[in-house]
Amino acid sequence: MFLALFLYSETTVFIQFHGILFLLVFVCAYRRKEIERKAKRSHLILIGLLIVFSLLNNLFHVGEVAEIKDVIPYTLFFILTYFVCLLIDAQFVHTFCFLICMEIVVGCFEFAAGVNTFFPELSSRELKEFGGSEFLYKSRVFGLSNNSSQLGEKCILLLILSQFIKSKKIKVVCVLFATLGYALTFPRTAIIASLVFLVVMTWQNKKILLGYIISGAMFVYYFIDLIMIQFFRGTGTIDLSKRDVIWPEFYRFFVESPLLGNGGFKYYIDAMGKTDVHAHNSYLQVLVNQGAIYFALMVLVFMFNVNKHNFKLLVPILVYSIYQTGIFWAISLFDIVLYFLLFRLKGSHKTMFALDNGGQQWKLKS
Repeated sequence: MFLALFLYSETTVFIQFHGILFLLVFVCAYRRKEIERKAKRSHLILIGLLIVFSLLNNLFHVGEVAEIKDVIPYTLFFILTYFVCLLIDAQFVHTFCFLICMEIVVGCFEFAAGVNTFFPELSSRELKEFGGSEFLYKSRVFGLSNNSSQLGEKCILLLILSQFIKSKKIKVVCVLFATLGYALTFPRTAIIASLVFLVVMTWQNKKILLGYIISGAMFVYYFIDLIMIQFFRGTGTIDLSKRDVIWPEFYRFFVESPLLGNGGFKYYIDAMGKTDVHAHNSYLQVLVNQGAIYFALMVLVFMFNVNKHNFKLLVPILVYSIYQTGIFWAISLFDIVLYFLLFRLKGSHKTMFALDNGGQQWKLKS
């Protein structure tokens, strides 16, 4: 439970990531026997190859270090991310889903109060009062997060992690809360990723899939104008939120240094009045940071570990990361869940925790 609290607190306005980094190291050290039991040599070798290549890339480009944070290569945190993902259990899933649902409740109160956040002095955005706009995008709330996008990301994780909950009633409640969270934050990318997730999860059940398709088609038919207005914010054209400015700059840099990228260091640009704008696309960010060779190695790691069971749950994260920098930060909540699905889910998610530890039955300690 404490691990879930630590990781969740990092996603709120109250605690920054570096504030819990040492706590995560302490938790991993305290539970090292469990990590030793669950860790697989093949996984450590694959992760080690990525780290070694990145470190060599850093070494040959050490003169390009621009900030003090670059002195410690971010890829070293891959190991910590892997260790933390090994500690995820049923208690973690239940606790984390509960915390996200409670944050969505806070978002409801913010929406009712007509403000985007109750904590403007701690948030990265200023306080904003809703002016009665007809666009959901203009009335997004933050919950306990730094911004609405972060709360939208948690809604995706709520959908994914709820699949590991045995109780169907609790699972339905989580889905309803996630849907409510989407209405409060209107994260367009997250909504699209979740719809793709819905199709993938019901693909083998043709009757349910057909029912969703018919219901969805009827909804679109009757509310097409409303949908178009909300998604395009009344402009009639696709609003890329300045990605049409950001992506060409990252692509230009990649073309100039395709093999080794930015020497293994994180690359940012100056745009929209900011000096630390990332690519808003996880795959483009990795290509620019590390280069095509590293990216190819990363794809191989995925190919070795993706299977019919974890692919379905990976889909929303992978789709979401096309339009957002959701994964590959080295250590983040999204990265930890990604590692959990990629390296630990080898069978049905429905029996994941009942058959953990090599198929031996186990129960949570009270």
